[in-house]
Amino acid sequence: MPGPIHRFGPFRFDSGERLLYRDGGLVPLMPKMAGLLAALLERRGQVVRKVELLREVPPDAHGEKAAARASAALVRGAAPKK
Repeated sequence: MPGPIHRFGPFRFDSGERLLYRDGGLVPLMPKMAGLLAALLERRGQVVRKVELLREVPPDAHGEKAAARASAALVRGAAPKK
């Protein structure tokens, strides 16, 4: 499914394919991390509440909220600074 291409720093994220590239090379992402990155990039420049992210990228099982927080922290590290 085609989607917008987001560019930031050395990164390019294909939101349709949910693929992240750095300097042309593919960066492996787990599906949840790709979902979180897509959700954050769609709201670029906005404050996104955790509850909104969990609605869009819900945890698979009870207890995975910590994993979702860790994934969000990793994605934030790659997100552009304003």
